[in-house]
Amino acid sequence: MSISQPPVSSLDNLMSHLAPPDRALLQQEGVVVMGENGQYTAMVLAKADWQTAWAVIRDYENFARFLPTVVSSRVIEAAGNRKVVEQVDSRDVMLTTLESTLRTENIEKEREIEFRLIAGDLETLEGFWRLDAIADSASGSLQTLITQQVTAQADIGLLDGAFYSIFESSLKENIQAIAAEAERRTQLA
Repeated sequence: MSISQPPVSSLDNLMSHLAPPDRALLQQEGVVVMGENGQYTAMVLAKADWQTAWAVIRDYENFARFLPTVVSSRVIEAAGNRKVVEQVDSRDVMLTTLESTLRTENIEKEREIEFRLIAGDLETLEGFWRLDAIADSASGSLQTLITQQVTAQADIGLLDGAFYSIFESSLKENIQAIAAEAERRTQLA
């Protein structure tokens, strides 16, 4: 599926809805995660062109190469703009290794990918990825604002609080890794 590059936006326009501390954090550190209790928005500003960032978030087969906790990922079904992806994640938590498998349906649209859980170790997982092309006013170079909005729920009783903490940390790690991979590929081009 061919997706055309979106119009180039200004970062100020895209950040107008953010609280001043979140806006400052995004501009200084390049990443911000907002939300709680399973409803999050993660944003990162990647020093990469839009096409490269788009290729990275759609590189389902290679997630294990650049996402820190993904040990395997594969497309198990593909038809048009719809991909079903199975991903295995492993992380060390409180002196044990937790492994989870998720199967998601991913629908690729103009500038975004909607996803939802169809099988796996969570009760709910749904949301979207969105990419916006940004012109850096200082350098004139193009950047990409990568946004992930996600709702996730797990049925683990007393450990719900721990799940949310781990999930939020994972969101930040993964979106940073996606930006780093997009930047790496941009430098190689």
